[in-house]
Amino acid sequence: MTAKSILPLLVLIALFGVVVPWWRGLSFLDDTMVTAYACLSALFAAPYAVAQFSRDRPQTMGEAFRRIGLSVAYGFVVTLVILIAGLITVNLNYRRSLHLPSLDVLAEALGFGLLLALALSMLAGWMALRFSAGAARTGLRLVFFGVIAAVYYWPARLMEVALPGAGLALLCAAAMLWLLKREVMPA
Repeated sequence: MTAKSILPLLVLIALFGVVVPWWRGLSFLDDTMVTAYACLSALFAAPYAVAQFSRDRPQTMGEAFRRIGLSVAYGFVVTLVILIAGLITVNLNYRRSLHLPSLDVLAEALGFGLLLALALSMLAGWMALRFSAGAARTGLRLVFFGVIAAVYYWPARLMEVALPGAGLALLCAAAMLWLLKREVMPA
């Protein structure tokens, strides 16, 4: 993390953790909104993985796993900071009682977001190694565009697909593990 990368991150945290929750009010705690926010970890983790795999080629799978783990942890922590800031903002605006999202939906959504971040970080790492950092960024933009389009056109379905989506993300992560292993340790 450099000073150059911290400022945009702080702006995103302020925008999505304070401004949007303040503007949305109690509707910020809606299941669909909470699920969408929990999936932000993939949007932060995957580009970070591209940067991790673009520096130099990992020599072992352990090194590749550390880079993926660091990327997923980064995305998940940023997402938690944004969600917590949003919860604090909403509760400061409506002080009469404590307002929380549905905890079972939040847990499912965070699990889905975590597994999605894992799968997309592995995809990003594999594409950066197999092709280039630019190709990985382009591929991720296409994936993100598809996800954003799906959320825009079918927002109510987002919370319905959290658990099946988590399973699919886990399967994708397993497939990406196989591809990543072939790239790091060619036969």
